[in-house]
Amino acid sequence: MTAEPSITQGKAPARKARPIPASAHEQPLSVHQAINAVMRDMDPVGKNGFNNFSSYKFRSIDDVIDAANGAFVRHGLFIAPEVIDTRYELRGGKNNTAILTIRYRIFGPAGDHVEAVMVGEGSDVSDKAANKAMTAGFKYLLTEVFMIPFAASVDGDSDTPVGAPDPLSGFLARMRDPHVWNDAKALSLVAQDAELAGVAGEPVPMKAGADPLPLGHLISARRQQLNAQHQEQQAA
Repeated sequence: MTAEPSITQGKAPARKARPIPASAHEQPLSVHQAINAVMRDMDPVGKNGFNNFSSYKFRSIDDVIDAANGAFVRHGLFIAPEVIDTRYELRGGKNNTAILTIRYRIFGPAGDHVEAVMVGEGSDVSDKAANKAMTAGFKYLLTEVFMIPFAASVDGDSDTPVGAPDPLSGFLARMRDPHVWNDAKALSLVAQDAELAGVAGEPVPMKAGADPLPLGHLISARRQQLNAQHQEQQAA
């Protein structure tokens, strides 16, 4: 006779603990380490913008943010601004200027942060002076704290300097902007700047067969035309 198998009561075998991935043991970077990582990872930004009025090149805020955004995301950095002082000035009669002192808190992936204080200045004939000041402060925060490199350094012997552009061309470029040409107040600001630059009497070439007209006279005639149109619209 075959004996039935006996059942032994006992503890169930212990489950083996799953190994914890090595990445889970890694501590997040401190804010100083993350800033350094961003600096190593950021692409150069050249002076690709051009100021038509004063004829100089500059690094635009769009190019700076494009270079910084990817590196910030990869290394877990973000920035929180706080305006701690505001001052306004009226320059050139109608040019509003905002001067903002801004504290920036740069947070790292571990939750710690460092602070940097910048001054941003912006001017506008309407209500955008503070916006421009914020933009200027943020651009210089990024370029100075993260030491964003320029594109390629230019050797002094690589080219031959050319003469400075005609100052009149900068004013004509401003007047070609529809927002200026169709705005009497904006044209008034151009006229003031032209007087300060000493080019208000410079002749502006007109259509074929017409005599050149001084820049100041051209601006005055256009302003009179706009004011007359405005009066006709109000009377209608």
